[in-house]
Amino acid sequence: MIMKKILFSMMVCVFAFTFNACNDDDKLINTNELPPAAKTFLDTYFQEQSILETRKDKDDYMVHCTDYIIEFDIQGIWNDVDGKLGNGQYNALPEAFLTMELPAGLLSFISTNYLNNQII
Repeated sequence: MIMKKILFSMMVCVFAFTFNACNDDDKLINTNELPPAAKTFLDTYFQEQSILETRKDKDDYMVHCTDYIIEFDIQGIWNDVDGKLGNGQYNALPEAFLTMELPAGLLSFISTNYLNNQII
């Protein structure tokens, strides 16, 4: 019985240290610390957005803007642009972003088949 309690206590400690170590990777950074590719991306497509917070961990960067959350890989290449505002509401992606970043065939298909819809 005592051995089970000791083993259980050790497991709890291991899990606590493991989860704590994962949290230490994520830190707030200054926007100037983003890679050049990420800064260019933000200046090109999201210049009208105020940057509220910029975070970095070992694998990526996360930029929280007024109306979007943008994720970049460690080299500054975008992985995800999310316009979710909460309460089921979304912002449409900027037209310049869609034109330059989506494959032409996909954009043409969407424009033809979903003319009255926005891409969010």
